[in-house]
Amino acid sequence: MKLGFLGACFVILAILLGTSNRVSAELGSKTEPNPPHAHGSAETYRGGLVTPPLPKPRFTLTDTSGALFDFWQKTDGYVTLLFFGYTHCPDLCPLHMANIAMALKQMPRGVAEQIKVVFVYN
Repeated sequence: MKLGFLGACFVILAILLGTSNRVSAELGSKTEPNPPHAHGSAETYRGGLVTPPLPKPRFTLTDTSGALFDFWQKTDGYVTLLFFGYTHCPDLCPLHMANIAMALKQMPRGVAEQIKVVFVYN
């Protein structure tokens, strides 16, 4: 899938700023992350929260079979990990994708099913 440099920068920025309305809504009005030792729970939220949440960007890519991939529509209702790589990336791309796959396997089934991974290569 190909995406222009400016569009890629916008998407990365949006992802980093917290584009998932669903996650923000589920976290409620919490505005400050808890310190690692708070409540002694391993499930403590540790991250930033964009308030109000930014809307998910709308763009269309081309998948490996040449069909259109509407990012907004295909990821609607999911937390989406958007990863950018290269067609010839023998070291880092497979490592990052393996790390993401392992993290998803370690999550509770109900949580992992709410996450999609989109790999964009150039």
